[in-house]
Amino acid sequence: GLVVQVGPWTLYHSGDTLVYEGLEERLRGLAPDLLFLPINGTDARRDALHVPPNMNAAEAVALAQAVGSGVVVPHHYDMFTFNTADVREFEALASAAGVPFHVLNPGERWTFRKS
Repeated sequence: GLVVQVGPWTLYHSGDTLVYEGLEERLRGLAPDLLFLPINGTDARRDALHVPPNMNAAEAVALAQAVGSGVVVPHHYDMFTFNTADVREFEALASAAGVPFHVLNPGERWTFRKS
């Protein structure tokens, strides 16, 4: 993943990743305003297809809760039919956990405002 600081904003984009030891602490220390996290997960079928492993929706929500800051923008879904996830599952989990999020739609313009 990578961290980008632009003016007063800190953004974390995970790329392909799993939750690993030390990730929560690193992110907590950075206090990202936006976290772009994958939600497509991994399983035996994806392993057999040599798809890079990723966290799933529940893991993304748990990571966001542990970090305690920022708006989560889910990614790694609806790009490839063999490697997708239902973003509605993420929305339900994030809503139930009180994790702020925004699902980007194709062509949508979204203006993030830091609270």
